[in-house]
Amino acid sequence: MRTDSRPIIRGKPTAAGNAAISLVGAIAPALVALVAIPMLVHALGAELFGLLSFIWIVFGTFAVLDFGTGRATTKFVAELLARERAAAVPGLFWTASAINLVVGICCGVLLFFLAPWLSAHLVKVPAVLEPSSVLALRITAFALPLIVLGGVFRSALEGLQRFDLSNAVQLPVSALNYIAPLIVARAGGAFPWVVASVCLSRISAVPPLFALCRRQLPKLGRPRIERRQLKRLARFGGWLTVSSVVGPLLLSLDRLSVGSILGAGALGLYAPVYELVTRLSLIPGSVMTALFPSFSTLTHRGSDDIRRAMRRAQRLLALLMLPVMIGGVSFAPIILRLWLGATQTAASVAAMQLLLVGLLALSIGAVPFTLVQALGKPRWSATVHVIELPIHAAVTWWAVSTFGVVGAAFAWSLRALYDAALFHAGITRLIGRPASAVLDESQRVTAAMTAVAAILSTLAAFVPVAPIALAMGGGVALLMYAGVAWSGGLDEAERAAIRSTLRRLSLRESARVAAAEAISEPVRDQAGRL
Repeated sequence: MRTDSRPIIRGKPTAAGNAAISLVGAIAPALVALVAIPMLVHALGAELFGLLSFIWIVFGTFAVLDFGTGRATTKFVAELLARERAAAVPGLFWTASAINLVVGICCGVLLFFLAPWLSAHLVKVPAVLEPSSVLALRITAFALPLIVLGGVFRSALEGLQRFDLSNAVQLPVSALNYIAPLIVARAGGAFPWVVASVCLSRISAVPPLFALCRRQLPKLGRPRIERRQLKRLARFGGWLTVSSVVGPLLLSLDRLSVGSILGAGALGLYAPVYELVTRLSLIPGSVMTALFPSFSTLTHRGSDDIRRAMRRAQRLLALLMLPVMIGGVSFAPIILRLWLGATQTAASVAAMQLLLVGLLALSIGAVPFTLVQALGKPRWSATVHVIELPIHAAVTWWAVSTFGVVGAAFAWSLRALYDAALFHAGITRLIGRPASAVLDESQRVTAAMTAVAAILSTLAAFVPVAPIALAMGGGVALLMYAGVAWSGGLDEAERAAIRSTLRRLSLRESARVAAAEAISEPVRDQAGRL
């Protein structure tokens, strides 16, 4: 058999660059969602949009039910390349692909037969919409195998640290996730056609992702399953499977409870606010996705190096997400009034403010969660999630039954808070306590800002404040944050790096303007002669 002698094409392992690329890939679709969701609510109505939101939950849940092979593929590809064992990558790739294809088929079959029960008992759509709901869920079932398979292709590119290529495919597909159903709905298409457009947009990512894997891994050869790689993936992915099942359920319980207890109409009112806030979780999510390959190389490093990497990532993520929370909480009434119009309620505003506080906790907790898995300890994350599930389910059910959508947001944010605390404690137990518990100045400043901002933001959800007064207070808080973050939250090396980057950008802009003027000068002279 002919073998390709070309080497594996690997990206430069720059965590900051990968994070920036992933961040752009996360923000752009979020901006599309910001524009498209109100139009979708108007075009579909609250009940059908609630059902579409449930379809998105299905995609998010079933797409990660891959026995952990997606994250395992990223980890093991990065490790194999770091140890210069590139010859083992093709066997790993094809074995992981086979696992995901089989899992996707099983998930699709399960969803196909459960569609009537899910429609009638979980989402509780009106009887007149039930046939459309069942058909939409079954259309989704046919799309799941390819979507789950595509997860391995993207994970392989991320293990190669080619975030530029994976995001080049995922960015337009993520935008189509909102644009396609909006076009079909505005054209008068029935709801099953709306869902079919979402499925097609997600499937469209699979062929280009596979083609890019073929290009970056020229020695892939023919499809095959290697028993050694199968055992390796099963060992690592077994516990990840528990997190893959329980994790999305933990994040979805608020919406599932709102739909089950309050009905599809209430879900249609809560889901846009939830989508608006949690789309922002793509920011820390993209950063941690970019850091995961780098964290995987810390397996054989000392505890001080691991702790230093974790604290720095937590500090920078807190500094990144604090202005998002402060601005979102302060301008929530204005944002929702402009975004949702008459459908905005006081409960929607309070829910958005509480979800933003939870988003900050979720962002900080994402660092130890990712680090636990990167260090090859997925059992820890699975154990934490299993412990959390019954607690969170009981709290969410009680909160939604008692306080409605505000209770759902409170329960979601509370879970994010103790999830972060549990994973931080897990890392401490894994690598040991530091010799000195004293934080450096930038860490102390960032921790103090985070605590004060979170407390005040939580109070804003429960204490009635005029929207204008809240916005003015938020503007002052953002100015104070900018000053304190620059002077105390960043260290000197980070400030120098930012100044250097801004200086380079300024020089590039000056050069561009000078070149444009040089080109246009002869044109002006010629015009003067005429």
